[in-house]
Amino acid sequence: MEDYYSDEEKSLKRSLDDEFSRMKENSKKLKDERFALEKEIEELEKISQSNKSLEEETISEQSEQNESEKDELERTLKDSVDSGQKSKSKESLEEETISEQNESEKDELKRTLDDSEEEVSENDLEDETAGSDIEEEVEEISDPCVKHFEFTLPDECTEAALSPKNPRLKYKLAEEVEMPGLGQMNFFKMFPHLESPPLDKKNISEFALKKNLLSTVSQLKKQLTGLEMSFLNIITNYIDVLFTKQYFKVREKLRRAYCIHILNHILKSKARIIHHNSKMKKNPQAEYRDQGFTQPTVFILAPFRGDCHRIVNQIISLMPPKCKVMNKTRFEKDYGPTGAKSKNKPEDFYEIFDGNNNEDFKIGLRIQNEHITLFSDFYKSDLIIASPLGLRPIIGDTDNRQGDADFLSSVEVFIVDRLDVLVIQNPVHLGHVLLCMNHLVKKEHGNKKINYFRVREYALDKKAKYYRQNIYLSAVENSSFVYNYYMSHCYNYVGHMRSHDWVAHPIIEFIYPAMQMCFRVLDSDNPQQEYKDRRKFFTEKILPEFVNDKSTVQTLIYVPSYFDYVELRHHFRTSEISCFMMCEYTDKGKKAQGRDLFFKGHRHFMLYTERTHFYFRHWIKGIQHVIFYKLPTYPKFFREICNSLMDSHPKRKDEERTCTVIVSPRDFLQLKHVVGIQEADKMLKSKQKTFVKYVGS
Repeated sequence: MEDYYSDEEKSLKRSLDDEFSRMKENSKKLKDERFALEKEIEELEKISQSNKSLEEETISEQSEQNESEKDELERTLKDSVDSGQKSKSKESLEEETISEQNESEKDELKRTLDDSEEEVSENDLEDETAGSDIEEEVEEISDPCVKHFEFTLPDECTEAALSPKNPRLKYKLAEEVEMPGLGQMNFFKMFPHLESPPLDKKNISEFALKKNLLSTVSQLKKQLTGLEMSFLNIITNYIDVLFTKQYFKVREKLRRAYCIHILNHILKSKARIIHHNSKMKKNPQAEYRDQGFTQPTVFILAPFRGDCHRIVNQIISLMPPKCKVMNKTRFEKDYGPTGAKSKNKPEDFYEIFDGNNNEDFKIGLRIQNEHITLFSDFYKSDLIIASPLGLRPIIGDTDNRQGDADFLSSVEVFIVDRLDVLVIQNPVHLGHVLLCMNHLVKKEHGNKKINYFRVREYALDKKAKYYRQNIYLSAVENSSFVYNYYMSHCYNYVGHMRSHDWVAHPIIEFIYPAMQMCFRVLDSDNPQQEYKDRRKFFTEKILPEFVNDKSTVQTLIYVPSYFDYVELRHHFRTSEISCFMMCEYTDKGKKAQGRDLFFKGHRHFMLYTERTHFYFRHWIKGIQHVIFYKLPTYPKFFREICNSLMDSHPKRKDEERTCTVIVSPRDFLQLKHVVGIQEADKMLKSKQKTFVKYVGS
């Protein structure tokens, strides 16, 4: 019996030994294949030092080969593991050890494969990173991109700016520049002693564009206009811009210009990082500060999906013809034209709402030399395009405790496209997004850890906002744009340029019904308290004159700000003043009923918000008097409201029509479009507080 068990034991041991030998051979084979793969990766690195055409062909072939080898290796590993599992004995500790070793080797090999894939995909970004070309292109001292982000900002400047007593940087008017196509631009500098960058380049080859981008731009069917060249002269020098002439006819030209700029910035920044990576492999002691906390470096705010659709298509048109665009079908479905159009609206209404009018959107773009990925994760994107409404649920409330805004921490180029529309949509959302930019990150995101040894020093020192370029585009001039959004959030050390609009024909010349127009100047010394002073001035001085006079029935009160509308609505209700209140949220049936009551004179006042007029362009009938609580954002709105007095009630056609306007010294930019520059300057500087004009036929 003992001999029987002894033979059985020997037989089992022989089978285990055979299985062990077989698994050992498999393990050796896997190691050999891994070493072969490492050699292939080394070959890839050597190939990446060759010329552009050879590099592209070799990398694509090698990528396919790596994929097939990876699949084959995974199948081999799977077969070997399955085979080991079938012959595994519960009593055999040796077999368990072999299996564990095999699994660890499998994991290690998969990690190696993943790393090789990462390396290949990174190599795909480098169309010109090989040889000395990239060194000449990226390291060139005259490159505006390198000069801007490697400038060392004096400590005393930021200390003064961060001081509670002086929360703003001091900018002084350095010069007035006449730019072809743009008109007069005022250049404000923080450091007057710094030499002004050249703004007279006339050839696209002078803008230090990346070579592949320069080739594409040079071959465009529609060549760059004088306006686009002038705009490129400004923005490629990383100067902040507030341009208030973004009319419908030039909107796409401005977009093409800034798309060239942001593509150049993204591609050059990536090439610079890759170039430094190769240098650090040769010299591990080398140190380069060329990154931010997160990957997104360009951020564009736009009001509608239709605007995003045009911007993305503009970017695609500037890429090489063989550029591959991922998720394009989904993008066209979600962001393409809807086909729904309103009827019987003014021409500028169709210009504002041209395309998809959805205000809730956000999209990330990962941009490579010949590859664009749409809908990429924010933390893997180079460019983010969004609306304030689309971002608000992500970035959270004002305290930002629940939200995530880390993807805005490393923005280097910030563009606000159609600022005028964004402010009307919701100024609170817009202001909150501006406050969330260029902060220190709260945590690391994804699998990629932050290499703090590569993060720019100014970002670590909380000085990133002084290097960020801000490009604000608007169709109208407005004082709140300048002070509340531009000057309060733009700190670029290079300086900023603002357009200057000359008014040849003020709006007052295009008002047709005869009326008495009275401008009441509000004397408010404190800009922070102006909204309170305005409300007090209206409720205590203007409104009583109309409430106590029966001839002022059918008076429309135009209120640009929704917050002012809420406060006035409360005042009318508590004072029990006869008034119909219309805002953009008012039900369609209630609007019709209220407008009918107002037309027949059953309501003394109508409280009417600018957002209602912006979205619906109502032609209100029955208005006999109008009060502008504040001048409209768009000068055209002033003309439309005043001209609607032509449709007053038939029984009151012969009665006097009046228009009362409340203005303050901070309303100069809006007022000059209504009455002209000289007249506006006279009104706001005079000691006289009331100005009466008679307009119309």
